[in-house]
Amino acid sequence: MVVQQSATFHLDSDEIMNECMVRFKKQAHKSNILLSKWIRIEEAVLLKTLIAEHHKFFLKLFHINLRPKQHHMVHYPMIIQESGPLSLFWCMRFEAKHRVNRHCKGYKILQKHTIYSIVKTSIKIGI
Repeated sequence: MVVQQSATFHLDSDEIMNECMVRFKKQAHKSNILLSKWIRIEEAVLLKTLIAEHHKFFLKLFHINLRPKQHHMVHYPMIIQESGPLSLFWCMRFEAKHRVNRHCKGYKILQKHTIYSIVKTSIKIGI
């Protein structure tokens, strides 16, 4: 069975599955490097290679320009080499606290003092 992937090349289903698994493993490896607490210089160089491969594959597959968010990934290896692991700079934990406030705001919108209600709810649940 031949499946048309794009206008430029054809792959059968086994080749597509193999290519998907290779891409998935590379994406997982890239994520492991980005999220680790300790990064060796060799891993930063490998990350640069993985990001370049990702961008080439993306451009080949979708025939559109990279988004700014995707382009920023090019700078991650340099930032890691100069400043250390990215996990030391992220704000993921603080972003988790915003979800509760957004959730509360949706139900408390008709109240007179919306902000007061959100803060009161946040204090009750221990944020």
